Amino acid sequence: MRRVLRLHAIPFRNLRTHPFRTVILLILIIAQASCVLGGLMMTQSMQKEIARTEARLGADILVYPDAAMSKISSNSLLMQGSPVEIRKDRSMLSRMDACDDISQVAYQIYIRDTTGETPVWIVGFDGKTDFVISPWLRNEGDPATGMIAGSKVQASDNRLKLFSKVWPVNARLDETGSELDEMVFVDTETLKSLLKSAEESGITSYQGIDPDRDFSVALIRVHDKESLDSVTNWLNVYIQKIKAVRSEETLSDTSEGIRRQMTMIVVIAVAAWIVLLTALAIAQSMMMKERKKELYVWHAIGASRAIVNRVMQTEALLLYGIGGLLGVSLCAVLLPIASGFKLNITALLPFALLTIVLTVLIGLVSTRIAVRKATESMNGQMLLTV
Repeated sequence: MRRVLRLHAIPFRNLRTHPFRTVILLILIIAQASCVLGGLMMTQSMQKEIARTEARLGADILVYPDAAMSKISSNSLLMQGSPVEIRKDRSMLSRMDACDDISQVAYQIYIRDTTGETPVWIVGFDGKTDFVISPWLRNEGDPATGMIAGSKVQASDNRLKLFSKVWPVNARLDETGSELDEMVFVDTETLKSLLKSAEESGITSYQGIDPDRDFSVALIRVHDKESLDSVTNWLNVYIQKIKAVRSEETLSDTSEGIRRQMTMIVVIAVAAWIVLLTALAIAQSMMMKERKKELYVWHAIGASRAIVNRVMQTEALLLYGIGGLLGVSLCAVLLPIASGFKLNITALLPFALLTIVLTVLIGLVSTRIAVRKATESMNGQMLLTV
């Protein structure tokens, strides 16, 4: 008994009957899908890293009491704050509220433990307003509370001895390459406990310090980087007994340079995708020309243009769907190996779905265009029946 070939089975049969054509297109589709997903994932990762790097640049402006500037070398000034044994009441900075260009203000208080073999700087900060210390946390999930040790601070079993008392270390900072690596950072409540321990150890120089009221340095960020000079000058003119300073090399220039590099990498990724997409379109167009005989057959049996389009679109849906899925899988396997990229499944899934949908849409549109061009190039006697 003769078997009847159903219409919905024709796309499957076409793919199986022409393995060379199927494999060539499949390779290009896989490469294109891998490029799209890889580009999306790398771009997202780089955006996170750039945002993190910008956050780690520190403050735009530092405000020290006048007496502190004679103790700090301008060549070693850190925009994350340079330690100095000076503390003043924050009320002297109350006029800063009148400057609308200031977006954020964080305060730090410096004390030093000299009871051990090596003196250790201790930086008190308020975790609620801090924007300088938190970005340097080694692990994103670590709390910016309690005691945080610099990367080079020796803490056995995550415990540190300060003012003759052992304290738990809650978190670590990444290496900064500066003196911050040898400092200890504590939130306001922990600083109060440290000051009490210092007094119990016989140190009287820190009596009277109020972590909620005093400051050693005020770290400032402004809304518009263009206003850095004017804000610095305003602070120095309208607030007495302080010195406002900023980095000689503008941090906004550094930030802008990082973003330019990011833009270049994105452009390269998009260019690579366009090249692969063009190669796929050319290959599909060339192969569609070879399928004119197939179109002639459809015409000969009286198939309408709608039927032919449906068969070709179903074939494209299968081919591009499978290729997109394989491309996504290949990228998910190779990306961590090739670049050391840490794969996050939760972050991957939306991009993977977007890549597959985009790949299928491109396939359907390009197939429709290729079929239309192929049919239009046939002479008038061989046009498909409408």
